[in-house]
Amino acid sequence: MQNSLARIFDGIATSLRENVVPAVEDPYARAQVTATIELLGNLAERVEWRSDRLREEIERIRAVLETAPARATVLEAPIPTDNAGLVAARTAHLDALTEARVEEDALRDFLAWQLGRELRLLRTGMYN
Repeated sequence: MQNSLARIFDGIATSLRENVVPAVEDPYARAQVTATIELLGNLAERVEWRSDRLREEIERIRAVLETAPARATVLEAPIPTDNAGLVAARTAHLDALTEARVEEDALRDFLAWQLGRELRLLRTGMYN
């Protein structure tokens, strides 16, 4: 499951606060770490997942779900346009995908697309 960005930023800030600050003795460096913790708190409220990528993934999951004999309930709702809605919809669609009896070829195509996307992102240096 993918963590929310707020949770990721909170984890980084907590680690800095609980592990790094106590180990830093230099007052200037300590102030810099404390300022970084404050910045992370502000960023957490402003940063969002890439909506275009979330929407594309949801659309591809929907195409796979369409191959199931029983219609998944997530297909009844429109795809949200806001970031938080897209993140929640992605989770709901992935949950539906784990329960649906979809065509194996459709699932393989989706997984191949997903792997290809991640490899392209890796090659761009996005994960560096």
